[in-house]
Amino acid sequence: MSFDDEIRRNYRDELLGEATYRTLSRGERNERMRRLLHEIAEAEAGHAELWSQMAAARGVALKGLGFLDELKVRSLSVLRRVVGLAVTVKILEAGEEEDMEKYYGLLRDQRFTEEERDVLKRILEDEVVHEELLTSEEFKVENVRDAVYGVSDGLIEVLAAVSGLAGFISAPQLVALGGLIVGLSGTLSMSVGAYLSTKSERETAEAERRKAEMQSVLDRDALQERVKQQLVDRGLDPAKAARASRELRDVAEDVVAPQDPGDPLRSAGVTAASYVVGAMVPVLAFLLGLGGLVGLVTSYVVTGMATMVVGSLIGVVSEVNPLRKGAEMSAMALGAALATHVVGLLAQTYLHVAI
Repeated sequence: MSFDDEIRRNYRDELLGEATYRTLSRGERNERMRRLLHEIAEAEAGHAELWSQMAAARGVALKGLGFLDELKVRSLSVLRRVVGLAVTVKILEAGEEEDMEKYYGLLRDQRFTEEERDVLKRILEDEVVHEELLTSEEFKVENVRDAVYGVSDGLIEVLAAVSGLAGFISAPQLVALGGLIVGLSGTLSMSVGAYLSTKSERETAEAERRKAEMQSVLDRDALQERVKQQLVDRGLDPAKAARASRELRDVAEDVVAPQDPGDPLRSAGVTAASYVVGAMVPVLAFLLGLGGLVGLVTSYVVTGMATMVVGSLIGVVSEVNPLRKGAEMSAMALGAALATHVVGLLAQTYLHVAI
């Protein structure tokens, strides 16, 4: 890529960032979240203007956003309505991390003048702040994570159960009943586990918050140093981390010890409801009266597709490749189901158990 094309690409990337965050801010009802998204959009617009000035100084002609860029913005807006702001922001967070790496590399590009590298340093500092904002408690994904993991567990566990039962039970209604019983048991155990886990996390977070608030009163410089260390631990250069920590000084407590890590009852409720949703998918074919090989294959196909979607969402919130995670979970779900089906067939053959 030529140097002129590099400038055009970076200018367009900042325009795309501005359009994305501005669109998300317009559709956000929460006032604080809307303001944060708007602030990031304004910063991205400022970055685009800086690239425009560099392009003008070098005589590089620039173009605005194209059709595919506009389509990407609209797609993210639709995604926000489907999966919520937290998952959408998680995707954008990955983009901010890529921007940080990009600008860090550009700082070493000798084709830029010293003045231009100073501009790039300011943009990098902004990107660090943006990444911190997107990982803050305002955009937490705990409830989303509870939901997708609950659905995932329901899909995998109940598919394995009905697959095993189908190995020696010919009546589809009985297979469905067995799957529903397993689903009820799983719902209770998962919701209790989610409640206890979230309650423990909340107690720990509240203790850390009290320490951060006391440190804020007694020694705010030390608290700022903790913010700096967090940024260094993320891989940021110490000098840049020091500058960014000064930008975050007024919200240092929120960075090192976020408030409200989650409501245990809400976490239990979300987990239970999502587990039920996942559990219903594998038994649906048998509830509709499909038995034998037809019912089993239908359950496998539908559950495999659902697991692929849920696995992709887990990949997003866990910051791993979504398609790989989806394929991995689908393979595990179907593998577990086949293994239990073999157990059911063995029970029928050697124990003479058949219903």
